[in-house]
Amino acid sequence: MLEWLFGKRKRLLKQEIEQDELRNLDRCLWQASFLSKAQREQIIRWSRVFIAEKSWEGCNGLEITELIQWHVASA
Repeated sequence: MLEWLFGKRKRLLKQEIEQDELRNLDRCLWQASFLSKAQREQIIRWSRVFIAEKSWEGCNGLEITELIQWHVASA
């Protein structure tokens, strides 16, 4: 019934974890090295959803980069 609303979320959660995402998590969340592989993957998947569903806008000339988005999403 609500596939149009949650379809994108399901696709994002099912995608394979990429190396760039693992590197971003390690750079943005120092505690990530203490987590299990399953926990790290779960954080990456939900961070991916958070980044996709939010509207990002910088203030006073700040350009929002992918790394800034990962810092906010993984915290």
